[in-house]
Amino acid sequence: MVKLGQFFSYIVASFWLLVPWKLNELLGSFLAFLWIDVLKIRKKVILENLKTAFPDIKPNEANIIARKSMQSLCRSFFDVIKIP
Repeated sequence: MVKLGQFFSYIVASFWLLVPWKLNELLGSFLAFLWIDVLKIRKKVILENLKTAFPDIKPNEANIIARKSMQSLCRSFFDVIKIP
């Protein structure tokens, strides 16, 4: 079973090497959009943490920082997949 998982990972990584970096960035941004704006997974927690770290932050600024942070996280996920 482990060998099957390794084989599948190798196939996905090999395919992902063919994907251009721009598409990598777009997919990361799209996943972040889904995560923050559509599904709202952990949005409340992220905004509460930002409010704790920066008590004077405006809600609009907190939303921008949360969105950019999630975009960075999701892009990093796709970057890691690109590593063979």
